[in-house]
Amino acid sequence: MGVFLTIKAIRDLAKGGMLAEATCEGHLMPGKGDDLRRVLTVSMITGLVPCPGAAVILAFSIGQNVLWAGVAAIVAMAVGMGITTTLFAWAAVALRSATLHLSNANKMVFNWVYAILSICGAAGIALFGAALFMSSSGWH
Repeated sequence: MGVFLTIKAIRDLAKGGMLAEATCEGHLMPGKGDDLRRVLTVSMITGLVPCPGAAVILAFSIGQNVLWAGVAAIVAMAVGMGITTTLFAWAAVALRSATLHLSNANKMVFNWVYAILSICGAAGIALFGAALFMSSSGWH
């Protein structure tokens, strides 16, 4: 995955970076009409899906004959996760929009900073994955 991300970051830089003018019509482009409502809806629904830990809580509550407490705990977890993922999605969209608005002043610097951070992050993921693979396969 890290190698793929590194190659993608290099290709993005070769195409002109993140702020290159778009040629596709009908697609959502960064900073040009991001559908915040759709992002928030998806993040809320994703957060409402209970995690596997909720099944453990429900099984424990059934075993203790307090089904209502297990259901209440799962509902509380789902609402909490839904709110959390929605807030993170909103913050990501808002910060991306603000960053793209501020970067219009100097697109070249922004593209280079974006490319360097992308390549370093992707290479870090690749190196971490390689280290985990080597340690699990007995390479020292």
